[in-house]
Amino acid sequence: MKRFLILFCFSFLVAVTGRTQTNYNDYPDSKRKLVFADDFSDNHNNWPSDMANSSVKVGKGKYKRSYHAKGDDKQAWITTGQDFSGDFEIYVRMDAPDESDQMVGIYWGGTTKSAHGCLYFGFGTGGGGEYGYNKNGYSESVNRGTRQRDLLNSLGSNEVLIRRVGAYYYFFLNKKYLFGGIAYEVMDSEISFFASWRRNLPNLVVRDLQIYQLQLDKKVALTNFQFKDADGDTMLRTFEKAEVSCDITNKGEVYLEKIYFKVQVYPEDLDIDYKKTAVIDGLKPGETGNYKLTIRATNATMPADCKLVIKALWHDQPMGEHQVTFRTEGLIPAKTWTLPPSAASAPAADKNRLQAIDCALSTTSYNPARCRELLDAAVLQHDSFALMWRSFFRYNGLDGAYEPDKELAIEEMKATGNSVFHEAKKGNVEAIYLTSYFLQTSSWDSDKQAANNLARRTAEMGYAPAVMAMVTNLYKNEQYAEAVNYLRKAEQLGILKALALSGIFYQKGYGVSKDHAKSLQYFQSAIEKGDAEAHVLLSKYYLDAENPAYSTFQAISVLNKAASKGNAKAMLEMGRLYEYGYQGIEANDRNAFEAYLKAAQAGNAQGMLHAGAYLLYGIDGKTDMPQGVSWITKAAERDNAMAMSLLGMLYQTGQGVDQNAIKARYWLAQGEAKGSKFGNKKPKHQAEYLIDAWYNMDWSPDYWLVEDRFGNQRIETTTANPIERGLGSLFDVWLNSRKQKQQTINAMELVRRQDKKRVYAATITSKLKTDLFLKKGQLVNLQALGNITLGMLAGTRSAEGIDDSYLRSYSIVPDLPHGAFIYRIGTGNLWTMAGKKHEFTVPEDGVLEIAVNDVDWVNNEGYFDVKIEVVDP
Repeated sequence: MKRFLILFCFSFLVAVTGRTQTNYNDYPDSKRKLVFADDFSDNHNNWPSDMANSSVKVGKGKYKRSYHAKGDDKQAWITTGQDFSGDFEIYVRMDAPDESDQMVGIYWGGTTKSAHGCLYFGFGTGGGGEYGYNKNGYSESVNRGTRQRDLLNSLGSNEVLIRRVGAYYYFFLNKKYLFGGIAYEVMDSEISFFASWRRNLPNLVVRDLQIYQLQLDKKVALTNFQFKDADGDTMLRTFEKAEVSCDITNKGEVYLEKIYFKVQVYPEDLDIDYKKTAVIDGLKPGETGNYKLTIRATNATMPADCKLVIKALWHDQPMGEHQVTFRTEGLIPAKTWTLPPSAASAPAADKNRLQAIDCALSTTSYNPARCRELLDAAVLQHDSFALMWRSFFRYNGLDGAYEPDKELAIEEMKATGNSVFHEAKKGNVEAIYLTSYFLQTSSWDSDKQAANNLARRTAEMGYAPAVMAMVTNLYKNEQYAEAVNYLRKAEQLGILKALALSGIFYQKGYGVSKDHAKSLQYFQSAIEKGDAEAHVLLSKYYLDAENPAYSTFQAISVLNKAASKGNAKAMLEMGRLYEYGYQGIEANDRNAFEAYLKAAQAGNAQGMLHAGAYLLYGIDGKTDMPQGVSWITKAAERDNAMAMSLLGMLYQTGQGVDQNAIKARYWLAQGEAKGSKFGNKKPKHQAEYLIDAWYNMDWSPDYWLVEDRFGNQRIETTTANPIERGLGSLFDVWLNSRKQKQQTINAMELVRRQDKKRVYAATITSKLKTDLFLKKGQLVNLQALGNITLGMLAGTRSAEGIDDSYLRSYSIVPDLPHGAFIYRIGTGNLWTMAGKKHEFTVPEDGVLEIAVNDVDWVNNEGYFDVKIEVVDP
């Protein structure tokens, strides 16, 4: 029989379970129920009496089927009406085959129409006495069996027992365990016997057949349940981890191969990280195992009592369940939330901050520049909420006020997080919403989910910033129908921005039916109530070619009206239309420049950038380099990333300014840090690289780097005689590796002076004693950008350096990370770690000195570009 022979050659899944039911009489007779029997003394069960190309004889005491010829295997099926999907035993006595290469066996669970859709077991002397079973013929060999030739009675009858318990089969021959395997699902209730051969079909002699249903107890007990958090108690706090464990005992009569545990925490919307499914490989009757999992609370709001349910399943059969109630303490209480007062009725200490939020989110007016002014003032008044809001706007960006700067945003967030969380625990909705922002920046998916839940709940309470955030997020995710619901709430709260957004929804048919009349009505209402941005949106409404009211004339008219009222965004939009042209609007550089210039004069950084670019590169063939540089500089000083990069390139090439490598590197690095991809190749220096000294027996001079009393380096040369150079030629291999790979830069420049603040740019390769004299009480901010390759061992590092004990001997200060950015004030003081960012108050008068923490800098490559801000008290 080809199927069974292939079974012995290929096995895709071997499942030997010697640790399971290995005893022939594992279960007492009371656990068995006989459901079918045949001793083949007659044919009362109606086995087939004839088949094509074979003869079937039912005689006294045995069932014999004989056929001697090459060809397919032969089978005789009978429907027993038995259920082979549960626990059962098949007992049969069969004679061994006549020849060594023959096989006889039994099928069960198949059909007469598809012999390949069944399970079967066979035994014989072929191949040394191999045994196996499979499903679906050639397609799924399950077990190719074992060689147990000594168990086979080759001269007489052999007892075969097939036992299914749960998910496994166990096979016995002459009351000895052979092997086990996974119990695949059966197709039907039929049973048959088969004969297989290589040369001749063997005689098939079956003397007895009995089928039993097994009635076995399968159950487990879950005991010794424990719930412990990091403090050893049963109180789970936000962001805290706890270990859950319990003992599992097999109380049944069956070996349980794999026990699956499913864990559910209630309420179901509680944000807790845990592995929801786990497995214990197997338990014998009476055996006990232990199950453990770790859970982590991530929801900032949790109810007082939570329930944890562990369910044990043996495959799909429920085996046991245990429940426990544990206490929780959320970072934020689930109830008693209070909305903050309006800006008009707020205490004096909160007025600047709340007015700034109004300006940013258009709850009463939209004025990003005013928002920044008010927030900065509130931060100077030590308003921790204001600092968190500034972090919020810097993280997300606020057009006309804050360019996106996630690194700085996170620094500010860390500085004020604890105080905001403290207020959030009291139920302050503003603090709760800011906490959701903090969680949203996390890398944990569960934290982000907790953030979304908090934001949604604060929105449902009617907190205006949260409502608008929900509208924006749903709009971005194209969940327009739900966004419309929050838009209605925003309108009820009097949020001006909601009116213009409703205009867009009706214009495009987002979540509502398209209605151009309603769209126009919303835009006009927003304009009448003072939403400056609505002018731009209305102009785009008129420029929509699908709009029946399409009119470029109306679009320009709306923008002109807004621009005449000082609307910088309208000026920018008009500049864009004239710069690139649009349907019915011809490109016109002069008109574009005038629009951008008005935006620049209104204080808009984008307008400054575009106006400056026009002046630099010409309008009608005329340039004004000084004015162009002036506008570009103003835009860069307002943190416009593109303007920073452009200004850096001007200093690099000397266009409109004196060529200056330090200022060029400073502005290019600042622009790159804020996300600009423009001009990321910074100048090394105007001088050539150092000359490679690897020339054996030549007369060329050596180049040496000498440090002067200010900590700067200069190049000096010496000329060795031929004999000295010849003796030293072998040493040149090492010397060449020590040559610095780039031009040394250690210099500082004043970049900006404003009121009490001065900003300096510095680039360092090694060490620089600046000419900046600091006075006690001044506030200094240091920021170091860039990376330096510190040699083969240390690799490429940022200003944080590398903390490696093997590199201490190469450091200026062994106790600080090697290659880090460090500073000191006055040569008599100790060096201090600065890293990427550092702020300090000057403790005493002295000159600032900065350095790379590396005394062996000659084989380094790269620079730190340093920003130094000095603020007078």
